[in-house]
Amino acid sequence: MANLILIPGSGHGGWWFDPIVGQLEALGHRVIAVTLTGLDNEKVAQGAVNLDTHIQDVLEVIEQNELEEFFLIAHSYGGIVSTGVADKTKANVQGLIYLDAILPQSGERLWDLISVEMQNGFLADAHDGLNSYPPAEYLALQPRVMPHPLGTMLQPLHYSATVFNAPVKVYVFAEKFFGIPEMLSPFKAIYDRLSEDPSWTTYSLPLGHDVVVEAPDRIVELINSAVKN
Repeated sequence: MANLILIPGSGHGGWWFDPIVGQLEALGHRVIAVTLTGLDNEKVAQGAVNLDTHIQDVLEVIEQNELEEFFLIAHSYGGIVSTGVADKTKANVQGLIYLDAILPQSGERLWDLISVEMQNGFLADAHDGLNSYPPAEYLALQPRVMPHPLGTMLQPLHYSATVFNAPVKVYVFAEKFFGIPEMLSPFKAIYDRLSEDPSWTTYSLPLGHDVVVEAPDRIVELINSAVKN
């Protein structure tokens, strides 16, 4: 079937995709859920980590697994990594699937796409000046979440428009975000923009941001449908 590379969001490792990996493999797909530098509980990052580091992580996975073609599936922060990988890889990107994920315009940073309130939250939790640490209440729910390197959020991504020549392009918007009515989702503007582009397939689902955890069967169905087309 298809080669699927799964890229998680900030603070998360490949483990975040556990609810869907088995199902996708049972459908015949080869699935690689990536854990990016600095986000592995068993591997301490050496030196500064930025967006280039994480893009290179995925490029190395592609090379090590000798993948000639694949789909990139990204959640949240992973969207900016996925876009950078699609721009730099020499392999055939068959499709891009963004699960409530950041998709910047060329030259933008993740930082440019989030609210001042979210920026201030990340900075307030950057106790060492290098990483934004997950709040205690979030760790209580997801104890495997790691501090996320701030440098990845502050570095702009420059890429060619040919990135979006991939035949399959899907964007999934989670309507409930984190379930706080006054908290605006940074992904709504991306969803609205792509919904006006006929080359994209977009979905607006009544889910929170952790779509894979909330509705694994629906996400598997959506992914499988996209990669089979």
